[in-house]
Amino acid sequence: MQNNWYLIESVPLGKHKLKSQFQNKSGRFLFCLDVGGSKTRGALFDSEGKELARASAAGGALSLGVECSRNALVEVWNKLCEVAPEAGPSVANTELWAGIAGLSLPGAVEQLALELSNFATTNFVNDGYGALLGATGGGPGALISVGTGVVALRLDRAGRCLTLGGWGQPAGDIGGGAWLGREVLSHLFKQLDGVETALPIPDVRVQGILQITGGS
Repeated sequence: MQNNWYLIESVPLGKHKLKSQFQNKSGRFLFCLDVGGSKTRGALFDSEGKELARASAAGGALSLGVECSRNALVEVWNKLCEVAPEAGPSVANTELWAGIAGLSLPGAVEQLALELSNFATTNFVNDGYGALLGATGGGPGALISVGTGVVALRLDRAGRCLTLGGWGQPAGDIGGGAWLGREVLSHLFKQLDGVETALPIPDVRVQGILQITGGS
């Protein structure tokens, strides 16, 4: 079977180029985020690249709505400021960099950037691409990211990023958390209806799932 890789980014990043550029901005802070469908994680760095604090919130993917994304990012920001108040971060002296799921939704990221425009800068990339840069430092490499969804990415020596998968729910992202949950429920419903299934679920698991979902 032939795999077709799709070019999603073309950014000539040398290794650690972003880090070296930011280190020239004395007095600035860097607010970095990984925004997915299930969880939002963020960290605060000073201009020397020293990590000051970490925090998390619920999922804030753009597929959940711009308001949800904004609320998740603001919640993480407020938590970070509470942990490291002595450092003096403020939206005016902080650059926001986020890898966010659902970036391709028309108009969504533009609206989010507008609502967060009080930050010194707002910079958004696809969450998979952001994870790839974090893993490779901007150099050639590959990554398979498995979370709520699934995507494989490869960064070549020319700075081009090629991707496989990551199409989103409900048709894509086979093997991701959302897909696994949907498959479990599909087999559960068949079993409850008496339909034969190749993957029977033990009764104790059935009761556990029903308890969590509020079924009977």
